[in-house]
Amino acid sequence: MSDETTAPDFGTLLDAHTLRFERDLPGPIQRVWEYLTVSDLRATWLYPGEVPREVGGEFTKTWEGEDGEPAGGLTLRTRIYDPPNVLEYDWIELGAPGAAIRDSYIRFELTASGDRVHLTFTQYALPVDDYTTIGAGWHAHLDTLVAQVAGQGGPDAFTRYAEIAPRYEDLAREAP
Repeated sequence: MSDETTAPDFGTLLDAHTLRFERDLPGPIQRVWEYLTVSDLRATWLYPGEVPREVGGEFTKTWEGEDGEPAGGLTLRTRIYDPPNVLEYDWIELGAPGAAIRDSYIRFELTASGDRVHLTFTQYALPVDDYTTIGAGWHAHLDTLVAQVAGQGGPDAFTRYAEIAPRYEDLAREAP
């Protein structure tokens, strides 16, 4: 992999099916937690909707394609809800190419360090064929999260995705 794709903001493959990102954000930790769990704040970087606070609770998000027809969706099922440090949920993509991704789950871990918050984001049980799109997607959305928490607005996640998706092809080719 080139130095550009192993920079700290690029995802790291921990094994053949696990992708991890790390980011440092301005605190306090409770405010960062709210960007992960409160609908209006999460909508600034990912999608709206309340994350269920009870283990086993579900939230389904669908979206339309350009033609107005359903284009996909996902269901989140809470596994761990431990404010303001750990949020973990099943990530079930309903409209993934080929078939739904049913065994994947994601974990956000927040650690306060002075006036900063360290975010470790991990997605487990990924199909190897999806590293390019999932890696670039999370990278773009996490860049937007960092900017939002810092009060800087963009970058727009979809624009950022288009910029970095080709770089994630290296990650997919070198998957363990």
